[in-house]
Amino acid sequence: MSNPSGEQECTNQCRSSQHGDIITAAITKRGVSDSDLCSFLAHTCCRCESVVDSDGRTPLHVATSCGRLGLVRWLAKCRHADINSKDTESGYTPLHRSIFYGKINLTVELMKLGASITDLDNDSLTMLEHAMKDGLKPDRSVMVGELYCWGSNTNNLLGPQQARYTPEMLDIFHKEYAGEQVQQICVDQFHTVIITASGKAFSCGHGQGGRLGLGDEKSAVIPHNIVFHSNQKGETISCTQAAISRDHSIFLCSDGNIYTCGLNSYKVLGQLPPPERCLVPKPIKKVSKEVAGVCAGPYHSVIWGPEALYTWGLNAGQLGHKESGKGKDQQFILTPKVVNIVGEYTLRKAMFTYYTNTYAEKLHQSN
Repeated sequence: MSNPSGEQECTNQCRSSQHGDIITAAITKRGVSDSDLCSFLAHTCCRCESVVDSDGRTPLHVATSCGRLGLVRWLAKCRHADINSKDTESGYTPLHRSIFYGKINLTVELMKLGASITDLDNDSLTMLEHAMKDGLKPDRSVMVGELYCWGSNTNNLLGPQQARYTPEMLDIFHKEYAGEQVQQICVDQFHTVIITASGKAFSCGHGQGGRLGLGDEKSAVIPHNIVFHSNQKGETISCTQAAISRDHSIFLCSDGNIYTCGLNSYKVLGQLPPPERCLVPKPIKKVSKEVAGVCAGPYHSVIWGPEALYTWGLNAGQLGHKESGKGKDQQFILTPKVVNIVGEYTLRKAMFTYYTNTYAEKLHQSN
């Protein structure tokens, strides 16, 4: 049946993208209150909780992005909107959007409403990985202090605590290691690494493959201190930075060396000869340039500094090196290899060298 204006009447099966566009546009209007929007949505479309606009977004997606807490609650509780629905463009759930747009109060609310924290977007990232990826990087020289954690704790990433949906101090850590001020925290699927201001490193979680660096493959419920053996001069080695991935850990230490441990299935440890696994952190061959940071991925590792970028691991294109061959042994870069980056500085240096050599050659010929 049609109404007098010629438009098809709205039903509980409505899939009108025009309705979706009208609703999402209204949600973005700052001058309209959440209560007025609730009335407008219910009047505009019988299926206002799940109708999709032309960009593939539901009202809940846009309400979350705009920080409309009241509207989000109404859509989820009164209209029973799908709080785990994904938008078309990025595969973002409302939780992903709350992180992306910095609406942390809505992140908390959606988690209370039962939103999944493990759903993946089109880039295979969870909302927690977005929080780590998109968050502001704190100034580590001043941002030190106590350790708080929350989540399901399925893999003992939070120490001995039970599942928590709100932040709670990890008392066992501060009691066991009194005076240690947390400087950096690395969290991945199976383990956690903590770096303190004094240069100590701690780990907990599943120990398979040696990813914890504790000398065995046992799981650790309580964070344990990772020992870096003194160098040849007898100096104590402290850790300044860490990076972890699913199966391995990388540490940048005070002696300028990079230490790695864990499984080495994809030659991510950078050690020679390549071990199957390494249960304690061991240094890799020192690179010629200063190292300022480390990064770890499931299939490769990265270190960088002011003058150079190094990568190694599975050479499937992400390393920035040309493929060295098709044989099994040629699939991997075993040790840190500098990435050739053609940038403004590199071009200037090359041009300076070219013109200098050309001028010198002409000067030599003229003599």
